[in-house]
Amino acid sequence: MSGLIDGSSAPEETNAIWFLQPTVDCVRYLGEELKFSGLVKRSLTNQTGMHLLMKIVREWTAVPDDLKQGLAILEAHNEDFAPWAVEEVQSGYKTVHAHSVVNMWNALYSSVHETFSILLLRDTTSRSAAKHFLEKSWKAKSDEFQFADAKEVGQKLIGRLLRTDGAHVALAKGFELLGVPIEPGERKFLRLEEVRCVRNCIVHNGGRIDSYTAARVSSLPWATGDAITINDALASEYSEAICEFLSCIQDSLIQSRFSPLHGTKKSPSGQSSSHTQ
Repeated sequence: MSGLIDGSSAPEETNAIWFLQPTVDCVRYLGEELKFSGLVKRSLTNQTGMHLLMKIVREWTAVPDDLKQGLAILEAHNEDFAPWAVEEVQSGYKTVHAHSVVNMWNALYSSVHETFSILLLRDTTSRSAAKHFLEKSWKAKSDEFQFADAKEVGQKLIGRLLRTDGAHVALAKGFELLGVPIEPGERKFLRLEEVRCVRNCIVHNGGRIDSYTAARVSSLPWATGDAITINDALASEYSEAICEFLSCIQDSLIQSRFSPLHGTKKSPSGQSSSHTQ
């Protein structure tokens, strides 16, 4: 099992898709996140009309004595939550979407970080490339290289790349450096840097756009100091960008030298055939 959540261990040596395991786990997590956010939105919508249901139950049905206490508790809870539920629904579920964006970016980042880490741990060529790139920032001893070292190097690598490039370019450069060329040029991937910066503003700047983000991301629908309000349409664009980039990473890993399928291509009949790279 991958260490996507606790980051404590690499996939087992016997795992045939060890190079894919972090992204597989990430796909599963993103699916759960989308289901969970949908469930929360439905629950909030139901909460906004709960007082009407309570009124009908109390006025039009004979409530048994042993259920009256439970009904009173539900009514009290509704008084506490209904105003916020109404506000959240009217805002287009801005809080739900904000939490979802934070969680989805964190999942993608963790998946990339862990993939970098296991490639660094198991492949000396990847380690040499990272060591050359990081130069003086490289602190690990090559003859005692452990998973904790790999995670530290992977973190430094991502941080260095994000200093100068947008997320889609930076992460693509990191994969290419470690031996997994991917094509980040698709226009939809440009949203990744927006997702990253918006996530950081939500977590670190009280949910408002900071000057760094406003200057770095030209596609923002907000100006410096504006409160971030993510509606259904924008949330869908953000999740699509993350999922499409994750799919691109998986496709590239499958075709990389780390995969048993490396050196094969699909024939017109759909069967795999060997060819020279």
